[in-house]
Amino acid sequence: MGNLNVSLFTTRGASLRLRIIMKLLYTFLLLSISFTTVKAQVTHDCTGRPVSSDGEITLELVSDDLDRPVDITYAPGMKDHIFVVEHPGRIRVIDISGEQDQLQSTAFLNITDIVDFGGESGLLGLAFHPDYDENGYFFVCYISTRSGSRESIISRFQVSENPLIAVRGSEEILMRFPQPRSNHNGGQLAFSPIDGMLYISVGDGGKQRDPDNNAQNPLSYLGKILRIDVNPQGDVPYSIPTDNPFKDQDDIQPEIWGLGLRNPWRMAFDSKTGDLYVGDVGQGTWEEVSFVPAGEYIETGVNFEWRVLEGAHAHNTGTAYAHGLRLGPIYEYHHSSGAVRGVSVTGGHVYRGCSIPQLDGTYFFADYGANWVRSFKVNEAGARGELTNHTPDLNAGIADFDNGVDSISAFGTDSFGEIYICDLQTKLFRIIPTDTEPPAPITFRRGDVNSDGRRDISDMITSLFHLFKGVPETLICDDAMDMNDDGVKDITDPIFGLSSFFFGIGIIPPPDASCGEDPTPDDLDCQLPFCED
Repeated sequence: MGNLNVSLFTTRGASLRLRIIMKLLYTFLLLSISFTTVKAQVTHDCTGRPVSSDGEITLELVSDDLDRPVDITYAPGMKDHIFVVEHPGRIRVIDISGEQDQLQSTAFLNITDIVDFGGESGLLGLAFHPDYDENGYFFVCYISTRSGSRESIISRFQVSENPLIAVRGSEEILMRFPQPRSNHNGGQLAFSPIDGMLYISVGDGGKQRDPDNNAQNPLSYLGKILRIDVNPQGDVPYSIPTDNPFKDQDDIQPEIWGLGLRNPWRMAFDSKTGDLYVGDVGQGTWEEVSFVPAGEYIETGVNFEWRVLEGAHAHNTGTAYAHGLRLGPIYEYHHSSGAVRGVSVTGGHVYRGCSIPQLDGTYFFADYGANWVRSFKVNEAGARGELTNHTPDLNAGIADFDNGVDSISAFGTDSFGEIYICDLQTKLFRIIPTDTEPPAPITFRRGDVNSDGRRDISDMITSLFHLFKGVPETLICDDAMDMNDDGVKDITDPIFGLSSFFFGIGIIPPPDASCGEDPTPDDLDCQLPFCED
């Protein structure tokens, strides 16, 4: 009878352990299939990137041969290129892989023939599908009169076999709605890194003081942030997200998520947290930036309070509030008084880049007319920190330009998280560190797949979700998932990890118990030197 007590260490015992492992693996696979997909934060491949030694920054010129740039972004899977929206109706590509940035002579997309360009009208926004490297889809917002009247159009296009050229004839219109005037069009497109939905900012339709009260009109798309699902089921261009706050109400357009905006000139998600920042141009007194914490206001919708208020101040108090939970600005400044003054806010981006870790989490924004760039951070409690003026330091790097950076129309980022600034006339600049040091060695702990500093069952689950659901889309460290160190990420890794961690079968190759560099040459790598003993 005593021999039976050691049966788990015999051949029969090994078979039993294998069956247990396979049952656990089967359970985790069922969980990975049944769970609702939630988008993960965007990560950046920082391998070999120079790092700031002190956090000091300035600007460098990327191109001075653009035609009224108004938006900048990058495409998933194309880390060496950025895409610049030109207001008249073109999207240009810049190769940033070499020592000298190269503006491609041929436009990625040219729709100048259908864009109504003039004043604030034109091609306004660009967003690449989160799965662009698989489906080649991207989305644009532009103003057009091709139907006989002015309207906002949100369309989907597709890239050609040449990754630097889109298919001009691939346009599918998702949404179109009237624009009564040529100003206050909005037009920013942005995918949330948390829920994967497409958010669309729309101005109030122009003139002054929102004479039609569009911003608080729930049946108008104007003065709103719309939220749609561009991965619909069936033969429709988009669908209403199941958790949109007003999808089942008859007195409001179901695409609406945010109300009460005047001219939201640039909004952006924090790529790490999913928090949303919105710059809204004021009427004649106050400019404002609003902060929407990730995941909040989804069920209620949000009302930014224009035209009842301008910033946090009474403007037209006879106007009735429409739907949505009211939200005031996290920062505002006056046109003619106070330490900070300006006339037209340009919303910016949160820095999550590789080269200046000292500024991680810093939100940069600007004033188009006053030609300054400032920043602040928001803490975990949602409180704004100290305001910093970066203008003198940034201009020091571009002293050859007499006016410094001016007419700032937009901010954007590349695949490394570095921030770019558009000068509306012809120029594009990049924020860079003034001094750098060699990049830190990339270290990791094999098996710490979710990079939380521990190795436990959550790492096995993360591996399965990544393999079978694509969540997260990218790992901070692919090497950490390669638990059997065969240079490949596949199902054998969580099997090996379960066997080793929980049943003592097999030994995890180094770096194992402590952090270290990868001793085995392979094509896998880590994006950050995140590991600390």
